[in-house]
Amino acid sequence: MSESEERKPEEQRTDWNEKLSSRTADFLATSKETLDKVLKIAREEIVGTGDVSRSQAEKLRSFLRRDFATHSENLRKTGENIKKGINPKKLSVNLRSTFARSMRNVADKLEEAAEKSEKSIEFKTGEVAGPGVLTCKECGAEMNFDAAKRIPPCPKCHKTLFRISF
Repeated sequence: MSESEERKPEEQRTDWNEKLSSRTADFLATSKETLDKVLKIAREEIVGTGDVSRSQAEKLRSFLRRDFATHSENLRKTGENIKKGINPKKLSVNLRSTFARSMRNVADKLEEAAEKSEKSIEFKTGEVAGPGVLTCKECGAEMNFDAAKRIPPCPKCHKTLFRISF
């Protein structure tokens, strides 16, 4: 008794279906033929092995054709649902809106940090400043300090707010 005769008919049909599916997939990957032509070629190869009758192979071919058509339709519907659910225009607007909001938040935080930093180098008339250059924030006039001393008003515009640099 051969191995194929010892196995149950259901197992044989499963094996044939797998063989036909595999050969069809191989043809589709390597050929630009239509699905029907590929299925017919695969069917003839399977019949040629002698393990499957022409009518059995035709049934398998029709099942595969049905399965391919079903999968194709499901993929088409899935694609349509994705297009409906993810409108590229809406997605683009949402991404730009999120980016703009994030940039505003970053800009606000940077502005706060800049203000704190600026405050840390500001001096007013009457405060004591060490060696360095004080620049009037109003007119840009500079005062050079060689040692620590009290800050006078700006000699040019008489304003009282300065920025120190070294």
